This record gives sequence, C-alpha cells and structure tokens, in this order.
Amino acid sequence: EELKEESVQTCLLCRKYFSTSYSLLRHNLIHLEVPLIKRKLFMCEHCPQYFKKKKSLKNHILINHYRKFVCSNDEALVTKCYFT
Repeated sequence: EELKEESVQTCLLCRKYFSTSYSLLRHNLIHLEVPLIKRKLFMCEHCPQYFKKKKSLKNHILINHYRKFVCSNDEALVTKCYFT
C-alpha cells in the first residue's frame, strides 16, 4: 500500500481517502446514516433548517432570526439579533 501525504484525510470506518477534510466530513454523513436530503452542511443553529449554500443560511438567519426596529434616539432603522 502506498504512503499517502499527510494532508490526505482517511475515513476511520472504511479507510477511503479524501483530499480535504470537507470531503471526509460529507462522506462521514453516510456512516452516520443521515438521510440524503439532510446531508447539507450548512445548518441553522437556531432552528432545524439546513442549506446547501452558506449564503442561503445567512439570508435565512437575517430574515427569520433577526428583527428590525426603529431606534428611539435618532429614528434610524437598526437590525437586532432576535432568536425565536
């Protein structure tokens, strides 16, 4: 068996090799028996939503978990963190 570079990631369960830790993480979802539809890696920390893209997660958080309010001092519109 050939020696692999240190940067190569190896699955401890099936011994497959991956070029990045991200690839290994996605692969490990198979062993965890996570349903295919939930293998999306960007999870909301505030609700059970999953997203394929980080930008989609950020948009979701802004829309669903942040509340806009008017500042009483200068009537400016401010975004404040509000978790449901």
